[in-house]
Amino acid sequence: MFPLAMTGIHSAQTDSQTDVFPACVVAGTTTDVVLTEDLWGDRSGSVTAITATGAGAVPVAGTYVAATNTLTITGLGADTPQDITVTYDIDGTTDFTGLGEIMGLTPLLIWVAIIGGVLFAGWGVAKSKGWL
Repeated sequence: MFPLAMTGIHSAQTDSQTDVFPACVVAGTTTDVVLTEDLWGDRSGSVTAITATGAGAVPVAGTYVAATNTLTITGLGADTPQDITVTYDIDGTTDFTGLGEIMGLTPLLIWVAIIGGVLFAGWGVAKSKGWL
């Protein structure tokens, strides 16, 4: 149940964004691209897919600089220029002040509710048996 809840919360907190970078110049096997939106959580792990047109390209998200939205992509083929497409998660709660923070607390609230329910049920049983 808990992994399902975490996946649902993540899906509600994020939206997907796709940026296309035509004719990127590749230096060696890397290039930097400037994303149009901030990566969710400012983590390169928020990149969900990268495609490139270079022969032998197996693109991977490298470092991300949040101040400039610059993502370094590695594993590109030696061909230059290349068309690169990056799909990534962005904050989907920006229109709702505080919603992202509240949703981040949801797993904690679920655990508090479960533990509270167990304690309340135990208290009810103990009281009905005359133990309290």
